[in-house]
Parts: sequence; C-alpha cells; structure tokens
Amino acid sequence: MTSCIEADPGYHVPETGMTEQIICAAGSYQFNSGQEACRAADPGYFVHISGLTGQTKCIEGWYQPSEGKAECLQAEPGHFASGIGSVNQTECGLGTFQEGPGASKCEDAYIDHYVDNIGSITQSPCPTGTSQPLVGQSKCVWPLGVDSPVILFVYALLGAILVFGLGGWMVMRRRREVTVTEVAEHTHSVEEPVQPVYETKPESEMNTGQSLEELEADLSSPTPPPHTKMNEQGQLVWVDDAGTAYAQNPDGSMVMFNTSTGRWEPLE
Repeated sequence: MTSCIEADPGYHVPETGMTEQIICAAGSYQFNSGQEACRAADPGYFVHISGLTGQTKCIEGWYQPSEGKAECLQAEPGHFASGIGSVNQTECGLGTFQEGPGASKCEDAYIDHYVDNIGSITQSPCPTGTSQPLVGQSKCVWPLGVDSPVILFVYALLGAILVFGLGGWMVMRRRREVTVTEVAEHTHSVEEPVQPVYETKPESEMNTGQSLEELEADLSSPTPPPHTKMNEQGQLVWVDDAGTAYAQNPDGSMVMFNTSTGRWEPLE
C-alpha cells in the first residue's frame, strides 16, 4: 500500500501513524472526510449520538447556551424559548406567566387576574373591590379606572366638595334673590323725604373744610350698580354685598331700608 486511508465523515484521526479512525463523540460531528478533529456542536444546536456528520437545532421550548452538547435544555417554568436554535431562555414579562417547562411562549393573565412580576409561573386573582376587564395585565383597577384606593378616595372627596360647594352657592343665590324680592315689595311704599331748602351763601363765605367734608361724603355714598333696575315709581333699587337695600329717587336723593323698623329712611 502506497498511501493512507482518509478518515470517514463522522470520524477523525488525531495522530499520525494510526491504524484506525476514531468516531466523533456525541456533542461533536464531522461532515468532511480525512479530518484530524471533530467539530463541537454550536450553541443552540446538539449532536445526540456519536459518529454524526451534522448538528441539529434545538426545537421551540428548548435552548442550549453552550457548545459541544449532546442535548438541549428545556425552558424552565416562568420562561420560554420562542424559536428553534435558541441559545437561551427568556423570562415571562409582566402580565404573563408560564406554569410548565419547555414552553415556546408565555400565557397572558386572564380577565380579572394579573401578574405583577417577571418570570412568574402563576397568575393572581384581582383583590376584592377591584377588577380587570383586559387580559395580559400587571395590575387590577378600582372603580372609575383608578389604580389605588387612595386615588379613589381623593376622587370621592373632590366630588363631595364640588357637590356641597355648588349647593352652598345655590342657597346663597336663592337668599339674595329673596332679599331683592322683599326690597322690591317695600319700594311701593317708599316715600320721598322732604328735601330741606338750603340758603345759598356767597362763595367767599363758604367754609373750605366743610366743602371737603361734603365732597368726601359724596364719594363714600353708595351708588347704584350698572345692572340696577328701576321700579314703577322711577326709583333705582339695589342690594349691596353686605345685604343692605338702597333706593335712589328720581331727584337723586338716597334712602336706605331699615330691617329693624321695616321702613325706608333717608340716607344722610
């Protein structure tokens, strides 16, 4: 014999002068002939028996992070391996779970259930007083769609404040309307006070201090607001913010309604 024989595919000859070839062990393979070494299975692959000429991908739900392995690993509960040839497993995300091993996907949490941790193997029912109308959720909700009872309490408190505030405003408005109505009823009996006749003095005899006092009195006297309505006697009648009723006669004189006596009195 003038030449040596090449090693067959699936075999190798690691040293010179050998009289026989060596089969590739499980976890390795060799698809060529005449090789001195076998190839280790890649991550995500396996070679389950010796003497093979190729490697096989891990199926869905299985994975292999290392090379040179004879088998793949099952995805653990709470994990999944979605595709063939996976090199690792993945934790189930929020809102999902997986009870068993070797899964290619995780399950969504059911209606009225939730999963608030990653890598969960179970789902949890919503606590009493809460619900969840959707699948695959990480939390349940309280009425009105809020996330916690504290927020629900705040909403209820704001609603109560709004209701009572609106009710109080309506009561105050009603009282004001009643007051205006009572004043309007009394305006029919308003008697114009007799206006005193003042003797006109020459300008030279006028007291400057007295003029200033009269000017201040005019400025401080009440004036009818723009929306004041006129009654049948031609008087302007209104109620100020303090609840005091006033009437201005056609000649410009003012009277004020005295609630203790029930009569209109001249405003000095």
